[in-house]
Amino acid sequence: MEEIIDKLKRLGLTEYQSKALAALLKGGEMPATQIATAAGVPITKLYSILEALSDMGLIVVSLSRPKLYRVIDVKLMINQLVKRQEAVLQVLQQEKEGLIRELTGKQKQSKSQPARVQYFGSSEAMWNEMCKMALRAKHTLRACADTIAWSECIAIGTPLKAWHTAVVKKHVESYNLSPAETGAAIESEKEYGTKALKLGLDIVRYYLTGRVHDRSIDPKLLLHSFIVRDEEEVAFALKNENNETCSGILIVDRQLAQGMAQYFDQLFKLGKPFNQLEIVKSLVKIFKH
Repeated sequence: MEEIIDKLKRLGLTEYQSKALAALLKGGEMPATQIATAAGVPITKLYSILEALSDMGLIVVSLSRPKLYRVIDVKLMINQLVKRQEAVLQVLQQEKEGLIRELTGKQKQSKSQPARVQYFGSSEAMWNEMCKMALRAKHTLRACADTIAWSECIAIGTPLKAWHTAVVKKHVESYNLSPAETGAAIESEKEYGTKALKLGLDIVRYYLTGRVHDRSIDPKLLLHSFIVRDEEEVAFALKNENNETCSGILIVDRQLAQGMAQYFDQLFKLGKPFNQLEIVKSLVKIFKH
């Protein structure tokens, strides 16, 4: 099966897409739960993966309950994947010269532009800027915050909406680190889901995208509350004597952002993943009530 997965990845599929498709090729028609087990893919991520494979025309979904998934004719599937790669190559060939000019210009800019620093003198201004950062994101958000900062985020609500938009509508990958006690609280308490419901957010869909990666970590390791956007800019929350967010700093500097992203990734490896399936179940209960 590993050999099949490698070949599917060479045809342009992601790791999880390749695993799910390989499991279906080997096991035939199956429900999502069996695919998750056979492929070794978390069920919370699988539904968005199956939806993507269906959109590509590689699998067929039955109307039964539970839904059953199967691969289309293998020859047709391979032809579809090859055509997708050929189309991508054709577009790249057409855009090659313009892309070279654009990236060359950006390279010159990055060498000549100094870091831009902006100070926000209130917590409201700082949270507003963090929301804007989320909406500016193109591919990755990394957020690291202590217990008070996470509580402020949920109480304010607007950061939840911004992250929801980035993940669900813009397909941004969101990596979030919180102290161990906060991680346990978010898994068990209703506050998070209740706030999302009041804001009209489909928070269940947010988790089922497979693009939300939450982990909890020893509070002693969380020395700073910060957000890194696309390895291009970093925002730091500044605290007052009561440990509440009172102001903040935004630094637009690629070298610093890349360094903070590496620092975050090292902490993230030490974290414990949230039980997102339990979170989704608890949120569904909230919505039913």
